[in-house]
Amino acid sequence: MTQFVSYRRCSTNRQSESGLGLMAQEQTIQEHVARIEGSELIADYCEVESGKRTDRTEFLKAVAHSKRTNSVLICAKLDRMMRNPETLAMIRRENVRVFFCDLPETQGPVGDLMVGIMCSFATFERERLVERIKEGLAQSDKRSGNPDGGAALAAWTRKNGNGAAVEGARNAADKRAEIWRPVFEELHALGLSLAGMARKLDADGVRTARDSAWTATACRRMIGRLGLATA
Repeated sequence: MTQFVSYRRCSTNRQSESGLGLMAQEQTIQEHVARIEGSELIADYCEVESGKRTDRTEFLKAVAHSKRTNSVLICAKLDRMMRNPETLAMIRRENVRVFFCDLPETQGPVGDLMVGIMCSFATFERERLVERIKEGLAQSDKRSGNPDGGAALAAWTRKNGNGAAVEGARNAADKRAEIWRPVFEELHALGLSLAGMARKLDADGVRTARDSAWTATACRRMIGRLGLATA
């Protein structure tokens, strides 16, 4: 008999209303276990936590339970269990077997390779996203000629006049906002609240143009400028 221990995760409570929700993951896992003759789901662990963290409480419990009972740790999607190579390395150190419903081939050298590639690619995409945003913001500043910083802005205002300064600042803000559109369209599609958007951006290591942590207020202003409805 094959025994399974399931793990389910959401980044925010609002994801429970989407395809990434805990109930949707539970259904996917149960369907896969039911298709394997002689299998049994002996335990289930779930939590609302960032996938970037390797010290998630329920995740560590699920890994320990799987190891203790020599069970297979099953998850609906790979990114629900791990989003970086560090988590994969930890699972390998514990010698725990894993199964992902969206990536059936996870056993043996080929399976290890595929999981490793997907984790590394997720990390690469997150880091490249941050780089593209920083590069885009820098180019936007150069094109607009509208400087950052109080002293620089005051000098620019004296030279061009207050009306031109206001219009220039508005145009620059609009251009900068467009750089963020792909990010916030994705967050909006996930059905996240404003606070949930800020938490996810922080968890993914994405900072504001001024290298500050995102807040619900900053997210509200950004999606308002982009014309996206609030979640």
